[in-house]
Amino acid sequence: MKKLRSFFAACLLVSMCSFSFSYAYAESLIPMGESIGVEMDFSTYTAQHDVLLESGKWVKAGDQLISWNNQSMDSEKTFSKMQQDVQLRSSEIIIKRDKKNHSLILTKEESSGMSYMFSNKAKGIGTLTYINPATHQFGALGHPILIHNQVDVTKFIAGDIFETEIIRVQRSSPGIPGYKIAKNSLSPTKLGKILSNKPLGIFGTISEEQMKSNPTVETAEIQQVKEGNAIIRTTIAGKEVQEFTINITDVHPPSFSFEVDDQQLLKKTGGILQGMSGSPVLQDGLFIGAITHMVVEKPMKGTAIGIEEMIKEAS
Repeated sequence: MKKLRSFFAACLLVSMCSFSFSYAYAESLIPMGESIGVEMDFSTYTAQHDVLLESGKWVKAGDQLISWNNQSMDSEKTFSKMQQDVQLRSSEIIIKRDKKNHSLILTKEESSGMSYMFSNKAKGIGTLTYINPATHQFGALGHPILIHNQVDVTKFIAGDIFETEIIRVQRSSPGIPGYKIAKNSLSPTKLGKILSNKPLGIFGTISEEQMKSNPTVETAEIQQVKEGNAIIRTTIAGKEVQEFTINITDVHPPSFSFEVDDQQLLKKTGGILQGMSGSPVLQDGLFIGAITHMVVEKPMKGTAIGIEEMIKEAS
C-alpha cells in the first residue's frame, strides 16, 4: 500500500509540474477582429504579371529581378535611378526563376515599362488578431505576407497597417475562395507600423491614439483547446466586428481545425474568406488562436494557429 501511495504522489507531482509549465505563456491580450489594410515594402523586386517580350521570351509572375544593366536591384533608389537612365535605350535584365538566373534583353519601350512589370510592394486586406495593451504591440494575419509565394520573408524592409471599411464580400464556394472588398481611400487612417514579417504573422506597434479600450482576455496554451464550440471575431461589413460560432473538430498542436456552423456567416460568406486570416478565436472565455487557412474545396472548413505560437513569434 505504501508503494502505491508513493507512486500516486509522484504522478500528482508530475501532473502539477506539467500544469505549471503548460500555462507559462499565459497573458492577457485584446482580441480584435477588425479588417485592416496592409502595405509593405520589400528589398527585392518581383514580376507582377506574365509579359511576353518582343524577343519571344517571357517575364513570368514571381520572377525576381536580380540586376538591370549589371546594376544590382537591391533598393528602391537604385531601381528609380535605372528607370531614368534607360528611358531612351534597350537594356538587359537578369531574373531568377526556379532558383536559376536568366538573361533577358528589353527594347527601349519595354525598358521604360519596368515599373509596370516589377514591384517591391505588397498590398492587401487581412484581420488584426490582437493588441497587447502593456506593450502597444499588435499581431495580425497568422501567416507572412508573400509576393507571388516568395518564401524569403527576411526581404521585408518597411510597412504599415491601416483602417479599412468592407463594402462587399464575394462569397466562397467549393473550389473558389471568396474575398472581402474594401472601400478605396486616398488618405486611410494609419493604425500602426509593421516591424516584422514572420511565418506566423506580421507584428508591430500600434500608435497611441489608436489604442483600443476593449477588455483583455487571458490567452490559452494549445493543450487547453478542446473539440467543440468556439467563437471567431471578424468583420464582414463596414467596420463592425461581429462574433460567429464555429465547431473545433480536431486539435493537432500547434494548430487546430474547425468548421463554421454559424448560419448567418454561412449565408453571407459561404464560410471562410480571403482576408479573414488573423481573425481571433475564443473558447470558454479564453483567447485560443487565430484563423490562418481555409480548405478551398470545403470553404466552411479551416485551420487556426494556437495563439501562444503567435506570441512566441512576436518576441
